[in-house]
Amino acid sequence: MLKTITSSKIRNSEKYHMSKGVLILRISICFGSACHIRGAYGVLNAFKTLLEKNDIKGTVDIEGGFCQGRCTEGVVIKINDEIVTNVAKEKVEEIFKQKVMVLTSCK
Repeated sequence: MLKTITSSKIRNSEKYHMSKGVLILRISICFGSACHIRGAYGVLNAFKTLLEKNDIKGTVDIEGGFCQGRCTEGVVIKINDEIVTNVAKEKVEEIFKQKVMVLTSCK
């Protein structure tokens, strides 16, 4: 089940964590029609599994979003301000290593 996180909750969380000097990473996964059909839920579950397995230093917020306007390039995710296209659940581990682990300095 996908938990709904409002923008105001995210902003409040960011302000709190930044005041504590904690890194925040936001992963937004498109759940528009095209991305949904191309496996957005599999991508979400793959990220959740990797987050549970790894020692993340900081806070990682995962949110579902609506169409990113790149329907022919789906599944589309956004890690902070960087857009990553053509994501499949089989590619998530490599993206996680390259983007999330590097940014959060995992053990």
